[in-house]
Amino acid sequence: MTLGHDATGYVDRVGSSVHHLHVGDRVVMESALSCGICDYCKRGLYNICADLIYNGFLASYQTHPADLCHRLPDSIGMDEGTLAQTLAMGCQACFKADISPTSNVLIIGTTPTAVSAAMCAMAIGAKKVTIAGTMDSALEMIDRELGYHTIHYDANALFGEVLEAVYCKFQEWPNCAINCAITPMTMNLAVMALQPCSVCVLAECESECASFNALDILMKNIRLVPSFRSANM
Repeated sequence: MTLGHDATGYVDRVGSSVHHLHVGDRVVMESALSCGICDYCKRGLYNICADLIYNGFLASYQTHPADLCHRLPDSIGMDEGTLAQTLAMGCQACFKADISPTSNVLIIGTTPTAVSAAMCAMAIGAKKVTIAGTMDSALEMIDRELGYHTIHYDANALFGEVLEAVYCKFQEWPNCAINCAITPMTMNLAVMALQPCSVCVLAECESECASFNALDILMKNIRLVPSFRSANM
């Protein structure tokens, strides 16, 4: 992880060809720098550019591409603005999940991206949103501060017990899962808990290798959709 990769700042100078920003503007910066010339970048998929590098913003002054600097509205403070990239990742996961008013959304993990995805799903109008995770303190804060439904499970809990908790919370099986804590356990949890013909968005990893039962995915016609970082949010 690059330190200082979420940041806001003030525009001190602009290049002669930059017209959408002015000196003194408050901006939030996208930290991932893409090459801008590969096929992925030209298609707007700059988040999967092969030459992607991550910039940190720990210096007092820093040069940054103007198209990756976004002006903050007056209603958003500088501290709030630093969370824009995290919110964008959660929003992209929701858009890839095609969330609608009929969606019962299970979000696995308690990371900032998971919370952002929950906020976005609620804003879209999902039928029900529940966050499941292993961190008691994080779940308590989510419940207390945001009022979202939560499920706590132990990392060593019996699989059937976790599935039962999911069903009891929704009173049916969810039809959308956003996995922000990808491990073998959470992958199988998402697949087993989902209704047939549902979608599972893969947003963040806890483990580089996460095996799962491919037969369950085929038989239930589960659609797996990757959502790496964010682009054009």
